[in-house]
Amino acid sequence: MAVKRPVYLDANVLIPSITRGLLIIGAVTSDYAVKWSRFGEEEAERHQHQGASKISELRSRFGWDVLVANVAPVGMVDTDVKDQRHLSAAHAAGARLIITDNIKDFGLEDLSRLSMSAVTPDLFLSIRLDSSSYTTVLDSLARGRTRDPKTPTDIHRIEVARMLPSVANAFAATYGVTLEEPVKGDMTHTFRGVRCVRCEQVMDASTTPLCPSCS
Repeated sequence: MAVKRPVYLDANVLIPSITRGLLIIGAVTSDYAVKWSRFGEEEAERHQHQGASKISELRSRFGWDVLVANVAPVGMVDTDVKDQRHLSAAHAAGARLIITDNIKDFGLEDLSRLSMSAVTPDLFLSIRLDSSSYTTVLDSLARGRTRDPKTPTDIHRIEVARMLPSVANAFAATYGVTLEEPVKGDMTHTFRGVRCVRCEQVMDASTTPLCPSCS
């Protein structure tokens, strides 16, 4: 079996349950493994809605082997100070991609030096999941639901469409339903770095997520 390539989840990606679920469950049948830091987990938990299941409790309950070491940032130049330790932890864990909704906080010079890329979860999942993995994830999510939306089709039509529109559009033909409108407009920044999102090979520093071979 091929070794799964680690990808690092920023704290903001851990908060929305639909994003977290797609990334974690999707990894089971895909070629990547999710990783995050304890400090990122604690940061995410501070911003979870009241009554939401704590991420650390879910990690313990389901036995997710995801935590990486805390590594002090060294030589960072253009990454936001609060995100430098995330970038350092990701690099130390062997991740070539950091999944985040705050692309602008990760500097291109730092990403280039560490041979990494930052990519939004919406773009990452739309590229790395196939239709079989996507339906498997939604089936799994639906089995555990007691609240609406609680069918795979409705999760796709409502939650995914609202939060991850690129993913919903990528698999629109799979369910063939009208999608709800996204809660956020088009994001200005969805990718930055020197690693192709699909194959993770090095490419020229770019705002284009795929190398020529994967385009």
